[in-house]
Amino acid sequence: MYADQLMSLGIVKEGQIINQDMELDIIRHGLKVKHARKVMKEMAMSSGEWVTLIGLSPRSLQRKSDSDLLTPSQSEKTLAIRRVVDLAVDYYGDRSIALDWLKTPQVAFGGKAAVDYLDTNTGIQYVENVLNRLMHGMTA
Repeated sequence: MYADQLMSLGIVKEGQIINQDMELDIIRHGLKVKHARKVMKEMAMSSGEWVTLIGLSPRSLQRKSDSDLLTPSQSEKTLAIRRVVDLAVDYYGDRSIALDWLKTPQVAFGGKAAVDYLDTNTGIQYVENVLNRLMHGMTA
């Protein structure tokens, strides 16, 4: 489910076989804060915007070192958000265009931006469904 994201964040080695149990172990143990910060930077988000998405207070993020661990919930949310970004990049073929799409209000989201839905698992699934429909030539 998150194999590509785990590899791109450098959590597992390129080409390493990852099964569901390994993913669960990594998530349950918690990602390092540096991985969340990497996704935040790649999305060109402020720490205030980012912490709202993963359920962390701004002050907590400031206090944490790169080697500190996120909770399992925050870890899973980080990987899921990264997967959405990867889907958008796959569809648009360009990271900056994909990020613009994620941050720009869309008719498919009732005039809201896709990023506004990334704070819940249901919202993440909704954005993934819209992207998958776009990829398959369906109207979002």
